[in-house]
Amino acid sequence: MRLKCLQVWIKTPYLSGLLLLFLLPGCFGVMGINSDHHIIGLDNIAKRYCAEETTLAKKANWDNADVVEEGIKNNLYEYGLITLWQNKPHIIKITNKDGVPRTFRAPEFLRDAALFQVVFNNKTHKEVCLNAVTLAPNSSAELHIIPLKKGSYDYHETLHWAWLFGEIFTGADVGLIQVN
Repeated sequence: MRLKCLQVWIKTPYLSGLLLLFLLPGCFGVMGINSDHHIIGLDNIAKRYCAEETTLAKKANWDNADVVEEGIKNNLYEYGLITLWQNKPHIIKITNKDGVPRTFRAPEFLRDAALFQVVFNNKTHKEVCLNAVTLAPNSSAELHIIPLKKGSYDYHETLHWAWLFGEIFTGADVGLIQVN
């Protein structure tokens, strides 16, 4: 009986280890690590994670909104600091100046702001709950947004992302959004 239990105990860790050995490289290879595979577009999340305040964004005068520009070139953000004002409308224009896809990811900031619309590929997307935007080479996107909370938030590009694990490594520069 003891011998049988010992044989089962020895086989189980080895089988689990072999399974992980074959599955993990497949996930990392397909979703980012050592791969040029990027899904270009809007990375939306469930609405329950985003700010519920939308009346402020709907009533805002977007013609007078402050326009803030940020570019990505050679895997680096050009400015690295975006300063915004709480409860004021802003248009953040993100431009990818590289020859490969780049991602602008600011999940905490986007959850603490009222996102009125996103202009992406010359199309307007309203009522989105955004986590990130991945831009094709030499393209841009506009986020029409009103920050609802004061604070500091990072933004970055996530090159290494794996399904079920989420963000593994930030593969590029990191910037800061300061809401006063």
